[in-house]
Amino acid sequence: MTSTTVDRVGAEQARPVPPTPEDELTPEQRAVLDAALEELRAYAGAWARLGPAQRGVLLDEVLAGLMRVGPRIVEVSLEGRGLTPGGHAEGEEWLGMAMNIRYARLLRRSLAEIERYGHPRLPHPPYRGPGDQAVVRVYPDDIYEELTRPGLHAEVWMRPGVSLEETITTQAWAYRAPQPGQVVAVLGAGNAALVVPTDILYQLFVEGRVVAFKFSPINSYLEPLFAEAFAPLIAGGYLRLLTGGARVGFYLAHHPAVDCVHLTGSRETYERLLAGPPPLDRPFTAELGNVTPAIIVPGPWKPAELEMQALAMATWTVFNGGYLCLSPRMIIQHRQWALRHEFLGRFEQILAATPTRRAWYPGSEATYAAILARHADVRRLGLPGKGELPWTLVPNLDPEDADEPLFTHEQFGPFLGETALDAPDVASFIDRAVVFANERLWGRLAATIVVHPETLRDPRVRAAYERALFDLRYGTISVNTHPGYNYYAGMTSWGAFSGALANDHSAGEGTVCNAAMLRSPEKSVLIARFHPPVAPLMLGSHAMPQVARRMAEAQAHPSARTLAQLTLASFPLR
Repeated sequence: MTSTTVDRVGAEQARPVPPTPEDELTPEQRAVLDAALEELRAYAGAWARLGPAQRGVLLDEVLAGLMRVGPRIVEVSLEGRGLTPGGHAEGEEWLGMAMNIRYARLLRRSLAEIERYGHPRLPHPPYRGPGDQAVVRVYPDDIYEELTRPGLHAEVWMRPGVSLEETITTQAWAYRAPQPGQVVAVLGAGNAALVVPTDILYQLFVEGRVVAFKFSPINSYLEPLFAEAFAPLIAGGYLRLLTGGARVGFYLAHHPAVDCVHLTGSRETYERLLAGPPPLDRPFTAELGNVTPAIIVPGPWKPAELEMQALAMATWTVFNGGYLCLSPRMIIQHRQWALRHEFLGRFEQILAATPTRRAWYPGSEATYAAILARHADVRRLGLPGKGELPWTLVPNLDPEDADEPLFTHEQFGPFLGETALDAPDVASFIDRAVVFANERLWGRLAATIVVHPETLRDPRVRAAYERALFDLRYGTISVNTHPGYNYYAGMTSWGAFSGALANDHSAGEGTVCNAAMLRSPEKSVLIARFHPPVAPLMLGSHAMPQVARRMAEAQAHPSARTLAQLTLASFPLR
């Protein structure tokens, strides 16, 4: 069974109570759902028999549809969050569209390569990495990405025991032998439009299943737009888009026509569906969440470097208002680092100057109240208006407090904490930070390390850093960059660390994205330069919305022309 777990819903006290078996749908509601599932069941076998070339034609139409509805998705998403066009938030929505369009294009390329070679081609051959694991460098995947993302590369580390040969021979497993037609019920997230197409496309084109997708009530206004974009798949009988609350999701998950379930939501919903009553009796994948750690490795940072890294952390914090599974939730610092307070102070100053946003996600105001009630030192940053929340930082958390909610639950919204660990030297700090992240913080989705290249010149520090990449039990490890770039890369896997179930049942395991169609990924490792060459996507960049829109257009049709347009947007003429 393949399983993925990542949380996009939030703190425990902020989540709605899942339905009980006594919560009944009306006969009319059940009839609509039954009809949709019966239609999918009728076409599941036809989809399983459809070859990569035929699927590719449909995907071409979907890609064109995403481009066509993109501006309207951005517009209604901003409206749904109470945000005005033209600012950083508009750029964030366009980045989401760029990720969707890129992923659809990557899948289209993989289908063409399956048709020609029997499996998607990898940019580099697998090799033996740490722990004798098979490792594949999958990004950058073409010259366009090398030019637009210089210094950024990503690898997929396969599960222990997977051979180099098996890494290739098990690629595109759903295309290698006749598959039974399967129906998957996908229970979608409510926090971001960018995850909707990925969840749908992965199930259809990587796993080979027809999809009953249920929108969250929070963003069900997107349903008509995605219905337009995915019209060819809907017309073919391979996709049904549904709306409704928790009762609808519960009904779909337990329906006899459904073979498996995929959830993007909370761990409480995951556990409730898994345990019942009645317990879920079919394969269950889920994306559940993370208290995302950001490990700040001490180093000889110059003032400009400290400024840049504080700005990068603030940009990551602000993305989607903090309503994101990979938002930074816990900054981990070395208590003895001379620049610790200076870094945190500059980070606070940047957030204080950043416009706050409406608390549009249900339960976030209750989460905020709970944070204020528990903690004496809370930094409330920015000037929130009516219905808005400040950017909220809780510093100096006691790393020995095993009951600290900011360690044990994802506080979903514009909230994060900071803690400091004692260590005699930098190498020891890295080792202790890894243990702290693995053992104290909930979730197994993504972790980030920020480290100066000069720091890595010390052989002991370099060895500790390499141990960290191996030992961190997270599905994505990013170095010197936002872990969202792993989602953008698309060729990488996305999901909780594959061994998480052995340590934390509520964390789950498995992947989505994975346009390379690798069968057994354990984690993805994404490494960037400490000094990015340009920063047009950072807070304060007036070019950000235009750059992000150009990125979406360029991902649909990478070329010299779109590269030039993106470059001009990144460096606007004055």
